[in-house]
Amino acid sequence: LKQSELSVAEFAVPPVRRLEQARDAIDWLSHLAEYSQTYPWYDVMRARDVAVRAVESPGLADSAVRLLGSLGDEVSQELLTDLANRSGSTMEDRQRAANAFAESVLRRGLMLRGAAVLKQYARYNESETASPEVQQLLAQILDVIETQTRPTAMAAPN
Repeated sequence: LKQSELSVAEFAVPPVRRLEQARDAIDWLSHLAEYSQTYPWYDVMRARDVAVRAVESPGLADSAVRLLGSLGDEVSQELLTDLANRSGSTMEDRQRAANAFAESVLRRGLMLRGAAVLKQYARYNESETASPEVQQLLAQILDVIETQTRPTAMAAPN
């Protein structure tokens, strides 16, 4: 066969395979971000916008949330708290975002600014009518924030 006689379908990558490739790429970016001290020459932060878009894709959301947690910058942490507060998401997805936020804060420190922190308190205060699961999730986020903003205990005087 001549090359011109080959059909495009013979070279097309099936959608399932493309999704697997995208997930693998995001997982590797997450690995590079998590071990940024080992791989300092990779600018993984450039991939944040990809992760933000991938969060909306059912097949990529889990990997994207992990990547955002590994990046740990202010935008990623705020997005993770927004995802954990998204009422249209399943509790499992919301919990995954809250866990990624906690891991991010543990790894990189709290990057949220005052307005974003106040927004979390407002969300918790507005959750009076929410289910106990949701209230617990919002409290978990506040606990993570408070561990970073609470003043350290002073040593007792002698």
